[in-house]
Amino acid sequence: MPFVGSWNLLLPQSTRATSNQELQMELSGFGITARDFGSDYQAFLDSCSELKSRVLVAGSMYMVGGLRELLSHKEKALWVRKRGI
Repeated sequence: MPFVGSWNLLLPQSTRATSNQELQMELSGFGITARDFGSDYQAFLDSCSELKSRVLVAGSMYMVGGLRELLSHKEKALWVRKRGI
């Protein structure tokens, strides 16, 4: 927490995801406010493009995978097996 300037919350496409409201309540106990993007990944990426600092994305494979699709990364994830191997 001491190394992060601002917090942004995204909701992954998973029924098992913790709600952003629950996460905001937990963070507020530490005096942290967080911006809630819901499931609007594009709005999150648009807000990141305005920053002049690095962005750390931490979360489930569902969330990170959704962001990767929008960023058009063609590389395969390390955990994907290639056919014939």
